[in-house]
Amino acid sequence: MRKKQGIIDNIMDNIRRVFQILNEQSQRIKQETGLTGPQLWAIRVIHQNGPINISDIAKRMYLHQTTVLGIIDRLEARDLVSRNRSKDDRRIIWVELTPDGNNLVKSVPEVVHGLLGANLEGISLQDLAEIDAGISQLVKIYGVQEIQPKPLFSLEINKKKKKGGMNMKKVLLAVLMISGLSIFAPHIYAQNVTPTQEQEFADAKGALEAARRAQAEKFAPSYVKQSLDFLNTAGSARSIPDAEGFSRASRMARAYAELAKAFAELNADVESLATTQAALLKAKAEIESLKK
Repeated sequence: MRKKQGIIDNIMDNIRRVFQILNEQSQRIKQETGLTGPQLWAIRVIHQNGPINISDIAKRMYLHQTTVLGIIDRLEARDLVSRNRSKDDRRIIWVELTPDGNNLVKSVPEVVHGLLGANLEGISLQDLAEIDAGISQLVKIYGVQEIQPKPLFSLEINKKKKKGGMNMKKVLLAVLMISGLSIFAPHIYAQNVTPTQEQEFADAKGALEAARRAQAEKFAPSYVKQSLDFLNTAGSARSIPDAEGFSRASRMARAYAELAKAFAELNADVESLATTQAALLKAKAEIESLKK
């Protein structure tokens, strides 16, 4: 029993060491570039796939298009990316790196290659297979094989899974679920998110509950859905973390919830008025009938 506990302790310590160095290195890259994690992540996606449209960037980053637009706006303001309208279809806008963006990639190659990927590429195929098998078992233990993988750090590898292989983002997601890694939670989930922004998120959820109590799902289902979508977007932005995107999505969710509530109350009043008018007409008809 003691021997087994010693192995478990060693596994936990090694996982902590990996997360610690990844967090330190990712913070170093952010300081060197002056960019946030989501911005660095977007640059990597654009570099690997550009020219690329906003919709495809959002899919690759597992974010709502509204959040991605904010990220691209800030990168464009720093002259790191450019937007150009398609000549074939004017509705499509392509995003690509500017010369300054490409220079950034060349000067800080970790932005594109990823910290995990760069280190794993130097390992032999046999060792990689052993790591893959071990972490796959860990993922299976926690039952997260089918969970949609979302990046924990903006600089981890983001390559498509090969047949029979393990997606590294799922590995990180499973590892974080281990209670012993709670010391890293502030860096991964709440970094840069202020108490005021957390309150905005709570207010949005409260507004949606109020809308539901007003029967908004009956009278204004589309607005309720919009509010829910933005709440989900806010949750994704917080986990990256993207404080600005988190705040913006929370406020949008609240606005749609309040709109749904107002619309529902208006329609409820109209419905009530129609019922009252019908009752009046019925009463008048009965009076006229009795007069005869």
